[in-house]
Amino acid sequence: MVEVQFGDQSATLDVEKNMPLGKAQKALCKIFRQPFPKMKAAVEINGEVFDEFIQEPFSECGEGDIVLARFDQTDDPFMYDLFDRRPNHDWLR
Repeated sequence: MVEVQFGDQSATLDVEKNMPLGKAQKALCKIFRQPFPKMKAAVEINGEVFDEFIQEPFSECGEGDIVLARFDQTDDPFMYDLFDRRPNHDWLR
């Protein structure tokens, strides 16, 4: 579990250490009421920004670290394609 902050909102997110950012996209959008897959999340942990779906940002988390989230419009059609072709894919649960 990590604490994620977006603006003045915060929430906890259940993550695995080796979870890629792509797998956390839908959950991050959902907890902060962002339209998925129209928006994509990037996270900042200890000053390092992670914004690629294949990156594993949570492997960098330590006890008590705060994860900062930011959202931008998707510039990568990957999630749209995955959402359309494989709606039961592990990353979309």
